[in-house]
Amino acid sequence: MHSSNRIIINTIAQYLRAVLNIIFSFLATRVILKVLGVEDYGIYTLVAGVISILSFITSSLVITTQRYLSICQGENNLQKSKSIFGNSLILHLIIGGGIIIILETLYPLLFNNFLNIPETRIYSTKILYHIVVSILFFTFISSPFKAILISHENILYLSIIETIDCVLKLVIAYLLYIINLDKLIAYGLLMLFIQLFNLVTLSTYCFYKYKECALPNIQSINTKYLKELSSFAGWTMYNLICNLGRTQGISILLNKYMGPTINTAYGLGFQVSGALGNLSQSLLNAINPQLMKAEGGGDRNKMLRYAEIESKFAFFLLSAVAIPCVFEMPLLLDLWLDKVPSYSVLFCRMIIIAALVDNLTIGLGAANQAIGNIKEYVLIIYTIKFLTLFACIIILYCGYDLLFVTIAYVVFELLSSICRIPFMIYTANLDLRKFYNNVFLKEIVPFIVLLSSCIILTSCIDNNHRFIYTFGISIILYIYAIYYCGLCKDEKEIINSCLIRFKKRLNN
Repeated sequence: MHSSNRIIINTIAQYLRAVLNIIFSFLATRVILKVLGVEDYGIYTLVAGVISILSFITSSLVITTQRYLSICQGENNLQKSKSIFGNSLILHLIIGGGIIIILETLYPLLFNNFLNIPETRIYSTKILYHIVVSILFFTFISSPFKAILISHENILYLSIIETIDCVLKLVIAYLLYIINLDKLIAYGLLMLFIQLFNLVTLSTYCFYKYKECALPNIQSINTKYLKELSSFAGWTMYNLICNLGRTQGISILLNKYMGPTINTAYGLGFQVSGALGNLSQSLLNAINPQLMKAEGGGDRNKMLRYAEIESKFAFFLLSAVAIPCVFEMPLLLDLWLDKVPSYSVLFCRMIIIAALVDNLTIGLGAANQAIGNIKEYVLIIYTIKFLTLFACIIILYCGYDLLFVTIAYVVFELLSSICRIPFMIYTANLDLRKFYNNVFLKEIVPFIVLLSSCIILTSCIDNNHRFIYTFGISIILYIYAIYYCGLCKDEKEIINSCLIRFKKRLNN
């Protein structure tokens, strides 16, 4: 199959998976919030908030392993692929174990009057903490198997597993009604079961399907590969710490200043953003293998072209749904939840907008992963993200409104996104004019069309079903604007050829 056709098919598969996951995830949250209550859900968000950024952590680790596996496939070196996978699995076990040690070491500090938890819920919260640490460990172990699937561009199987994951989360939400156990503990245990299910299904399939997927032993340890992977993983850990420090640091700050109920609103914001982020992630999973193979084959120009496509279309895919969501957020939350926690609209809008500005240059992050210059990149980009925490400390300490916290979050996300450009100019000879013309310039007209249509529709229509018109009309106009104003010549040719083949198949 031609690479462009494979990318389109894989993107569609992942996009459909993302849409289904959004539906199941939002239904599950509605039920869970009702069963647990605002306070317990806020506690879960605070303690298990690490889960909300697991997708970012896992994606980073998957890309690290996938980079080496894709290069090996380009070299057609099966033995090297086996060694890379085996050493990667060993490394993930070490990292997972290290994370458990760190989090369990922090356990006494967090629960000795640091977290603002009601006395009656302390015991359940402590049990939940240990469960979440276990979930995190199994998530790390799953990463090499996801990397195998993506490197072979087997996005369909991965989409199926991820969809089953979301269906199971909806099932356990309803199971909470009938379980005779502390609801908070029961929810944590059921989430642990789902993560174990994911690990078993991914690993079993990969061991059966792919020859390079084999259990490592002492003889399979290769110090050279382990050192290279360790370097990547080490700096990925810095990425992890910065993301975790920012996300959970702000969560703890909000808890300290405003109590556990505010964590519910904060957690809902990340859940909405995470669900929508899966739409753009569908494209990244489809393009990254081709991007990595292009760099492995020594074609830097082709690799950077893929990075442009990733940045532009990731923004298009996310903004198509995110911008209507921003405008209709109060109505959507009212329809979704029985009782909308205070500040939920503010946090949801903030995190969605932050994700949008990050997607402006997200392809350059994948390009840097392909090149392998991870140390300097992570130090610059993720340190900027981490500085958000210090800005929020100052804002809350000085007694400013939560609005300023949200503004700071978006500003630092935008700054880190912009900083990718000069970094890639310096390290990869990125052509700024070409990137600007192929990405930013092509996004302007479609985005104005989307924004204007949302403003007009929300201003002219005032009823409980308005969101249907906002989403339907604005997305249709956006698609037309993207086709006529947002595509480069080669991109339009690929889409036209796919449409022609699709019409022929329908006629036959």
